[in-house]
Order: sequence, then structure tokens, then C-alpha cells
Amino acid sequence: MFHRILSLFFVLNCCTSSLLSQVHAYIQSTVFYQDENPYVELFYIMSIDEASQSSHIALQILVKQNNEYVKALKYNFNTQQSKKHHPILHIERIILPIGSYEIESVFNHSNSIETEHRLLNPVEIKPKNASINISEIQLCSTLKNTLDSTYKYQKNGIQYEPQLFNTYEPQDRLMQFYYETYSNQEQKESLIHHYIIEKIDTLLHRTKVIDWYKKKEIKRYNPVIITQDISNLPSGNYILRIELLKMDKSMVTKTEIGFIRINPFWDRFVDVYYEETASRRFFETLPNDTAQYMLKAIKPNVPSTDMPILNYLKKNGNIAEIKLYLYDFFRKASNDASSPSKYFEYLNTALAVDTRFNSGFGKGFETDRGVIYMRYGNPSEIIPVDQDNGAFPYEIW
Repeated sequence: MFHRILSLFFVLNCCTSSLLSQVHAYIQSTVFYQDENPYVELFYIMSIDEASQSSHIALQILVKQNNEYVKALKYNFNTQQSKKHHPILHIERIILPIGSYEIESVFNHSNSIETEHRLLNPVEIKPKNASINISEIQLCSTLKNTLDSTYKYQKNGIQYEPQLFNTYEPQDRLMQFYYETYSNQEQKESLIHHYIIEKIDTLLHRTKVIDWYKKKEIKRYNPVIITQDISNLPSGNYILRIELLKMDKSMVTKTEIGFIRINPFWDRFVDVYYEETASRRFFETLPNDTAQYMLKAIKPNVPSTDMPILNYLKKNGNIAEIKLYLYDFFRKASNDASSPSKYFEYLNTALAVDTRFNSGFGKGFETDRGVIYMRYGNPSEIIPVDQDNGAFPYEIW
């Protein structure tokens, strides 16, 4: 919860609530333009506690400017009747003139003032001040093309749902986002779309960690979807910024949004990740199948405290994470003397044990004898026992 509270400091286009009321709500607000008409898109995700006897949610949307209400909307929703109250999704698009607004969302599930609570979203509608403009950024958990024009949560043939709390959990390896660009007229020229991810420290200083470019033609209206791998980002607060540049790299316009990354694996290895050593580069160049093989082979000698990491790598880890862990494992095993030398020594042992104890049901070093051999080395004495009544043949090491 600390990360999510912290995210509200940086992320101004979302709001969430889990107050004493039995209604839980999340709102994502994004400003877009349709022709010359700016509008705010509100994406609501609402749910009711399972213990609640009611399946009803009343929603009032009140738009306030200069302490005066300029628009009011009211809706009533019912969750599906089942053992669980399924979340309710709702999109509201409100056309608003240029200016600053507060959008107040009032939730109630029992028509009682005691269960009523409110969320406020500040919204700034800015004028188009150039021949080329850009919308705000919409972070999405689901973002894909669709031919179903009747699907409510889509626009321009793109189906989407918001990234809750603008927060990326450890299992969220991809960042997906949507934005739009606008031009006064069709042009044969192109623009460079520059994407920058910056990490923010406690003093709000920014450090660029990722950037990339895409070249796109200038169109009157251009919806854009982007997917970026963020699996290597350690935990922290970040800014995603999009800059539109001319071909001479001069700035046209820009927009940005904050997000939170939670990534315990990379938090541990962030220091060694940036090491520029020959050993580090050696492990980066390992063949992928060899790295997968060695991840299994080192299991007998992995500290018990690292077993959750090893299980994570086997089930969900990408190849860069596996190679990073192998580097750290052999760096410690060799006391930084020669990680590659220790690696080849271990690999030769693993191959020999694999051949010697191969059972056809996995690697030889995964058998009982293989695990003991990998952990303690070649036994000084082996006593075979094959005449123990009631037992299969076995060995005493």
C-alpha cells in the first residue's frame, strides 16, 4: 500500500478509494481532442465488498469550475448476482472548454449518506497552441486491436483497460500506453517520437534510464499504441515522457505521466547490473540454452534464502535475469577472483554428473545421487548394497 500511496504524489491523472465504505473505486482521467473539441475521458473501475448485502452502486459525476458546478451526471449500476461482486467498468467522455476543473465522483451503495464518499480529480484542459499537438498519455493493462465496434471499452479499433494505480507489479513485464497526435493539416513530412523513461529520487531529481525513437508520418489525427519491455526496471518512481521532434531534433511539443515500478528481483541486482567488467560481459554472451541448463545445475548449491528467486527464474524469469543471477552466483562463489573460471569448472562437473547419473527422468544432477555429488563432490568411498531383503539396490557413500 505504501507504493500506491506514494504513487499519488507523482501521478495526477488517477484517483482511488478504499474508505470505510464498502465501495472501492478507481478513476483514470485522460484529456483528448476530437476535432477542435477537447474532452476528458474518465475510466471507472468500481467494486463492492463481498460481505456487502447490496449489489447496487450509485455514481454521480459533478464537474466544478471556479467553485461552481457546470455539469452533473448520474448513473446506477448493479453487479452480477453471484458469490462474488464482479467489478463494474464504466467510461464517461465529457466535452469541456479550455480551463481548469475539478471532477467530483460521488459513490453510494445503499442510498445512505453514511455510505457515501467522494473522489476528486483535477483536470486541466489546455488550448492547442501549435500546428502539431499531443494528448495526455493513457497507461493501459490491456491494449490490442479489435474489430468489434460494439465493445464499449474501445476506441479507434483499440480495446483497452487502464493500468491500475499507474503501478507495475513484479509480474508486469510490459508497459503499454496509448496517446494521440493532432495536426492542423496533412503533411508529407514525418516526426520523430522520442520516448524517455526517467527515474525520480526522493529529491525529485530525474535520471534517464531508457529512451527509444519511432518515426511517424504527420496526420491530422493519429492514435498511437506503444509496448515497451520494463522487466529490467528496479522498484521506484518514474516518469514516462513523449517528445515530438522535427527531423533536425528540434522540439515541437511534449507530454508526460508518472508511474510506479515494483520489482524486488532487480532491486537486489541493480548494482551488479551496471557493472562494466569482463566477467559481467562474459555471462551476457552465454548461449540461452546453456544459461537455462546452468540454472538447473546450480540448484543443489543455491542458498536456501535464494530458493524463491530460483523458483521465480524457472517459472517467470527472462533470459537477461537468468544470466544476471548466474553472474552473481559465480562472482560470489569465486570471491571475485575469476567468475568465468569458476563457471567452467562447475559446468564440467555438471556435464559429468549429468552423464553418470542420467535416469531418463530429468538431468543427472537432479537425481538424489546427482544432488549429493554436486553439493559435496566425489565420495571417498562407495559401498554398493544389492542384497538387502525388501529393498531396492542402493549405495552407501
